[in-house]
Amino acid sequence: GVFYNLNRLGVNCELVTEWVKDAVWEERNKTIEDQFYLTAKYYHKLWRVSQKVDIIITDSSILAGLFYGEPSQAFKDIVLEKWNEFDNTVYFLNRDDSFYTTTGRMQDLSAAKALDTRIKTCLDNLDVKYEEINTGSACEYIMRHLIGDEVKGKLK
Repeated sequence: GVFYNLNRLGVNCELVTEWVKDAVWEERNKTIEDQFYLTAKYYHKLWRVSQKVDIIITDSSILAGLFYGEPSQAFKDIVLEKWNEFDNTVYFLNRDDSFYTTTGRMQDLSAAKALDTRIKTCLDNLDVKYEEINTGSACEYIMRHLIGDEVKGKLK
């Protein structure tokens, strides 16, 4: 993926996975309901490496706390304040239904697609710019966008 290839090319980067995934694997269902806590934990994972690397690759966003339930305005404000501390580039990967698995997830495919729609609506409402790309070409596209055409022929 993107992280692997950036590392291979010597780019100073880190992969920060979404914190909620740990809670899902540990079956901490009550914890998963607390979006403030999840967002703060995820923010901390990003913050702790943000001054040490040039690029952070992530499979989610601290904005994710706004995609579930009906967040208060105060929560939205703090999440956006923390979001704006980073230089964010957002790619929305269009789902390839043939590869979906429920292992380690809270949603089946139908619920995941509904969440996709909710995420896009939320991003649009927040005026967050994002690019939609297909998963099959995502790695090369993102690599070229991040570090230029010198990646051509060097990806694995």
